[in-house]
Amino acid sequence: MRIVHALLRFANQQTYATPLIVLCLLLTLAPCSAETESKALSNGIRILLTPTPSADFIGVAVFVKWHRPNDSKTACLQELAGRALFFGSLNRSFDSVSLSVKRVGGSLDIQVTPQFLVITCLTVPEQISETAYLIGEALRNAEYSEDALTRARTQITREAKERKANPYESLRYELTRLANQTPEWNPQEIERITPQQVKNYFLKQFTIENIVLSVTGHFEPTKAYRTFDNNLFEIRRGSPPTKREEPPMEPTKLPQTLPTVTVLSRNSIAYALLSMPAPSVTSTEYPDFLTLQALLGLGYQSRLLRHFREEQGLGYETGVTFFPHYGEHLIAQVQWDTNSHTKGKQPTPEQVCTQIQEEINRIITQPIPDSELNRAKQIALGRLALAHERVLDKAVLLGWYEVMSIANPLDKELPDRILHVTKEGVASVAKTYLGKATLGIVQPKPPSPQ
Repeated sequence: MRIVHALLRFANQQTYATPLIVLCLLLTLAPCSAETESKALSNGIRILLTPTPSADFIGVAVFVKWHRPNDSKTACLQELAGRALFFGSLNRSFDSVSLSVKRVGGSLDIQVTPQFLVITCLTVPEQISETAYLIGEALRNAEYSEDALTRARTQITREAKERKANPYESLRYELTRLANQTPEWNPQEIERITPQQVKNYFLKQFTIENIVLSVTGHFEPTKAYRTFDNNLFEIRRGSPPTKREEPPMEPTKLPQTLPTVTVLSRNSIAYALLSMPAPSVTSTEYPDFLTLQALLGLGYQSRLLRHFREEQGLGYETGVTFFPHYGEHLIAQVQWDTNSHTKGKQPTPEQVCTQIQEEINRIITQPIPDSELNRAKQIALGRLALAHERVLDKAVLLGWYEVMSIANPLDKELPDRILHVTKEGVASVAKTYLGKATLGIVQPKPPSPQ
């Protein structure tokens, strides 16, 4: 409800607040969550419990923190340790684990990021015990047999081939890898990794100190706590985690040209992307960056949609994405069909990339109108509110906050911090991070003769 109250306070300051008030009313009718309770299991693992009695499902998110890989071998170990986690354990065969996944709803998902592994599961209240056992058995006793690694390698290789066949996905992957400053695993290295090496990495990283659980939805807190406590009691205790401080980015003189990654396409669809690193969620700049995202590419009144769609009639998919809890930085993008664009001269992907930069430069150099800043705050608050109303999204969000060691303060304070964002703060964060951006182009085949 803090976000709803922030939205209402913001609406009271505006003369165009009808859409905002409607959103507030919709959110008050949505499933209402109790306060999040942050506790430790009996062995010390951190767990967040957010009961939502009116919800139909339970969302479970598990984060396993690890260090950003410095070499290809570590990147391969992380991929295999994450992908093969549910491919068999000490007490369960691959087939038994697969059956358990089906019982809990079949929605178990694994995301390997440079900073942590994310396990998500959406299930029904009746299956919370099976879900806890499924997750606990994997975190305690994953086997990493040769068969498990073969399945994981096959999955990784198949996804890599599919990504390579899709120019857009291939480009996004490469831009994200560059923004995260991580090495790329290579097929030869991943084939050389042995079961014992993966097992050793698992035993080192999947420890009490590195694991966070977040549970949101329809459950009774005491029973849920006991269920997870009973199923995760044998997790190993590791060495105290060493903290790698990442120096904050300083504003620098904007480069004349940004590095560019180009991927060739076999069809007429063109893409122009700009990938920009983001401040840490712990940074005081984070609310400014969320507002920048909304100002630049969220909603029909955002800078990119107005410039490319309304003024140029360009862009089937135009906007900005930002998924930091899954390891993705901000990506601004414009997509268009080079055979269909009819308004004026056909722009090149390079020209569209330049125009994206120019829009960000205008945010830096020209005062942002109050009405536009307020709209961006409204969008940022609305997206934050919606993420809190879906049980799995909220479990992931709160788990991510907790693994970054700031769960309750940030969740409580972020709406008010967004309210107090200034146009100077947005311009400053745009300048700081634009200088570290990378451009991406999907170069289409030449357009058909008219």
